[in-house]
Amino acid sequence: MKSDPLDRLIKHARSAPPSDDDREVTAPMGFATRVVALAREQAGAASWSTFLERKAWRALGLAGGIAVMSVAFNLSAVSESIDQQVLEADDPITALWDLS
Repeated sequence: MKSDPLDRLIKHARSAPPSDDDREVTAPMGFATRVVALAREQAGAASWSTFLERKAWRALGLAGGIAVMSVAFNLSAVSESIDQQVLEADDPITALWDLS
């Protein structure tokens, strides 16, 4: 199992020997935020599944838009066809429903 680079870095930092001097050492402002942002960016950019997932969602949205436009453009023709088929049918139940 391949370990995450951030996990390996944390493991090595925890195993480091303590410093001998008593002075406090701090990271510059925003350092932790930049490190986490870069780690997440590299993890997401290298993944093919993330790339394919983004493309799949875009394709799904495009297909849905095309389907909605197709229904909107052809709705009148479909309703006319259904009305014509109902009128041509010799079904007594349909005739009763049309009278009411």
